[in-house]
Amino acid sequence: MDFLRGLSPAAERDGVGLFHASPSDPIWEYVLSIDQAEVGMEAQAQRVGLIGHSHISLFFTRANGGGRGDAQGAQAGDGAGLAIEDGTWLLNPGSVGQPRDGDPRAAWMELDTEAWTAHFHRVPYDIATAAETILAAGLPSQLAERLGFGR
Repeated sequence: MDFLRGLSPAAERDGVGLFHASPSDPIWEYVLSIDQAEVGMEAQAQRVGLIGHSHISLFFTRANGGGRGDAQGAQAGDGAGLAIEDGTWLLNPGSVGQPRDGDPRAAWMELDTEAWTAHFHRVPYDIATAAETILAAGLPSQLAERLGFGR
């Protein structure tokens, strides 16, 4: 717990911004729309940022030289691959626990900072044991119940 308390909600590694939520609000903001993503892309110092908090696999991009209103984005399904060598990007790998996009499998993303590619993946996990562990910890039952639905 001490280790976790010592973590920052924002960091940088290998030229990539790392944010728990978003570059403009690293703790609380859910980036679910292009408008929110554009604010985040303007706030980040890096060309590529990894975001989270929403538990949904998403990507947003804006071409080099693009301004407000030029961003695009979409939900990233299993197997989606992106060439991210140009432009500004916000990438959300989704969630290994508590996915909220209707797919109960664990979501993760492979980022290659040499080739500048991102590949999104989904893998099954033991949902029943995870749900039991949530209940045994005394957490709200809805957290356990929704695992099987990816909500």
